[in-house]
Amino acid sequence: MPFAILGLVVLGGPTEAPIPEPPAIAEFKRRDLDNDGMLSREEYVKPSLGSQWEQPAQQESVLYDLDGDGMLSPVEFGRTPAGSADAATMFDLLDANEDRVLDLQEFANRHPPGYEDAVKLEFAHFDADGSGQVDREEFLTRGKVVAGEFVKQFSGRDEDGDGRISREEYVRPNIGTQWEAAAKQEAVFYDLDADGFLTAAEYALTPPATSSRAMRFALADRNQNGSLDRTELLNVHADVDVPVVGAWFLRYDRNGDRAISAAEWNREGWESDPVFDPVVAQVEKGVAAFREFLVEFDQDRDGKLDVRQWPAERIKATLPNLADIPPSAWDRDGNGEVTEEEARSLLEVAWGVRRLSGEFYRRPTGQVLNWDHIRKLDKNSDGHLSREEFIESHEAGREQDIEIFEQIDANGDGTATFAELTAAHHFVYDALLVFSLYDSNADGLIDQTELDANPREWEKRLTPFLIAAFDEDGDGRMDLREFRLTPLVNPYADWYSLRPDVNYDGRLSWQEFYNQQSPEMIALYREFFRRFDLDDDGSLAPNEFEFRIDLEKVADEIAFAVQDRDGNGQITFDEIFNDPKPQGQDAKQAEAYQLRLIRAEESFLAGDADGDSALSLTEYRDARSSPTAAAMLGPTTAMSSESDEGMSWPIMGFLAVDALVLIGFGFWFLRGSRSKP
Repeated sequence: MPFAILGLVVLGGPTEAPIPEPPAIAEFKRRDLDNDGMLSREEYVKPSLGSQWEQPAQQESVLYDLDGDGMLSPVEFGRTPAGSADAATMFDLLDANEDRVLDLQEFANRHPPGYEDAVKLEFAHFDADGSGQVDREEFLTRGKVVAGEFVKQFSGRDEDGDGRISREEYVRPNIGTQWEAAAKQEAVFYDLDADGFLTAAEYALTPPATSSRAMRFALADRNQNGSLDRTELLNVHADVDVPVVGAWFLRYDRNGDRAISAAEWNREGWESDPVFDPVVAQVEKGVAAFREFLVEFDQDRDGKLDVRQWPAERIKATLPNLADIPPSAWDRDGNGEVTEEEARSLLEVAWGVRRLSGEFYRRPTGQVLNWDHIRKLDKNSDGHLSREEFIESHEAGREQDIEIFEQIDANGDGTATFAELTAAHHFVYDALLVFSLYDSNADGLIDQTELDANPREWEKRLTPFLIAAFDEDGDGRMDLREFRLTPLVNPYADWYSLRPDVNYDGRLSWQEFYNQQSPEMIALYREFFRRFDLDDDGSLAPNEFEFRIDLEKVADEIAFAVQDRDGNGQITFDEIFNDPKPQGQDAKQAEAYQLRLIRAEESFLAGDADGDSALSLTEYRDARSSPTAAAMLGPTTAMSSESDEGMSWPIMGFLAVDALVLIGFGFWFLRGSRSKP
């Protein structure tokens, strides 16, 4: 029997061309007694009066009146069992302006009001070339895919293969679920002839046929390859922000093959499924190693390690990021022995999975608490945010801050506890969403161009160094797993304040890099330090990680290396002077900028002894010690300490320094710019 599918009837394939008087149109004209181009409900029912089909016809006249105006248009009639328009005829009926293509509005006439999202999805499927219109060929051929999914779905419910679905067959998939009662009602409601069975035409009207996930998948799979790529998922959710859809794609894609299979699409609870976390994986790796230690060193086989016989060398070799942690830190209860439970607890603290007090920083679903931001708001460092701290320090504006705080403070006691802060979304980073924000071309990888184009202001200090440090396979890009190990999506530690070079050697040692209290996050910091240390010399150079250098106190060679950004052994004027030109109309700012520029150019020319528009190390050293060059500029400002946010430097005083220090580094400090050569 013909299959009525969303207004189409498939008779072994699409009709090749419309016939002069299609049966559906001829039947419509026969019933249109007043020739007004519409069928009243009475006109629709009249041929069935006095027969067994009268009651079903009355139900159909209401059911197929999609706009509820009491009349059936030719398009609405084409969907009825009496009309059953074939695909070609339906196309002609929908093509109101007879331009041989359907726009979205014409296409939408096949659906009742309130199904806008479904209409857009179906339209995107039929619009194979993405032109924003559906031509006749697309309408006829793309509908076959929907027809195929319908036949598969109908046959799956028709258990006895008699070509119809009994009410029991219809309800059976929902027995024992919350949908059982609704399914029983649907089995009766859509049985238009009340014979106890659903024909294909009747089943085509049911919710499973029109809105099932399987049908939506068939519609979304525009290239018909049996899976969805990001673009196809975007078509499903055209009204949702692209990064949000990108994050959904990553959640659907369980096996990480950058495609959504039908099984992944149909999985219930995909929104709350755990996602792979490479940081938590490090914890599990450590627990597995501890079990091996038990086999090797637990002499009395009581499942504990004696701190007096601590396997420090084995830990250093197997878990080097934990080598600095003393046995006493592993022994959480202080009884001289370490159990696997205590080891796991220590590993979770060391890797930044949870706090020492036990609360979690990370969620299994991929979210991470922005604890660093909370700490900056927490002025009295008590681990909570009072109403006053939040309102005074937050950035949304007083009225909005009050509203946000009341949302966070669930019990209304005027204090946002760690538990309340963790439960709220305001301080949570969704790692998958951040990845999608950077992955602008939606290829599942982030390259340096995307890092440079998309960083938020506070992230710009880190982005130049990430690919080199975290691209494990050396392809010049980061996939989601690599990206999730970066500081960008581990914001419970302080990555944005510039760490000072305390001993003025132009390098950042481990002791200068780690600014927490051991064992908190020590393994995570160690991992980051190891990755940023590209040359494995045990310290970080300016081209490996940005940090604060006091250029008044470092050697000439170090200062030269910092300014030689391209590493070619010479310093050009652009490498020294990078003060941004004012963009506004402030005359004083523009005048001050021009004065700085002129003085910088004069000082650079004075130092460029051979006139080659670049400074060698010798010229640079001579200029730094030249009183003449310093005198050309006169008194200058320099920076000596960092703001709380780590993003700018307060002016501490006026120092008479040489021209190159002023130009190359005074302005650098003012701007908080990168020190990457």
